[in-house]
Amino acid sequence: MKFKDHFSRQAADYALFRPRYPRALFAFIAANSPNDKNALDCATGNGQAAIGLVQFFQNVIAIDASAAQIENAQPGHRVEYRVAPAEASGLLASSCDAITVAQALHWFRFEEFYAEARRVLKPDGLLAVWADAASRVLHSAGTVTLIWRADGLGDVLGALAERFGGTAVLPVYGRAGQPAIRVLVCARKGSRAPLVLLPGLTLNAEDGSPTAEAEAILRGAEALPMTER
Repeated sequence: MKFKDHFSRQAADYALFRPRYPRALFAFIAANSPNDKNALDCATGNGQAAIGLVQFFQNVIAIDASAAQIENAQPGHRVEYRVAPAEASGLLASSCDAITVAQALHWFRFEEFYAEARRVLKPDGLLAVWADAASRVLHSAGTVTLIWRADGLGDVLGALAERFGGTAVLPVYGRAGQPAIRVLVCARKGSRAPLVLLPGLTLNAEDGSPTAEAEAILRGAEALPMTER
């Protein structure tokens, strides 16, 4: 099947306007990966996620099927950009500690990508997808991490229930006393451990400044609190 390139003609603008991701997200991915040696970022676009990963992994391979996207990628020490589709990365089997997909899963040919991710990941590797499709990719005991709108938590838990357990849910609040704006959900394939609802993370104080906990996470001084305290 021929790759449908939706982005090459506006690759430079895409590089400018595509959202950046918080350091705490990549710290969490690294903390839940079996090792910090190799990470693969699929459909990297201009490398926004790849640049985040390289803060925590020794080697990052960042692939995209669009040559124009790769040409506009952000340079980064220890990031190797390659033109390749997510369904055929060209990497060795069982070579990656983590695979990330930042808001691009819907463009993939699912079955082919699932097979490639299963081939490339180490047996206890982590697939971190900014979307909700991972159960068929991971080996037993692998973990999946989702960042979701708080009002969609029920749908996420329902999707994970059949094959995942040991689920930890961290609500994220904009300010204390307000409804959660996001949830971080981490689950392990094949686990029978019960669900744990963790104390929430509040991002901002009443004056709008970051809370001490949020500031520490953003600086990398602390990891996201994804275990019971």
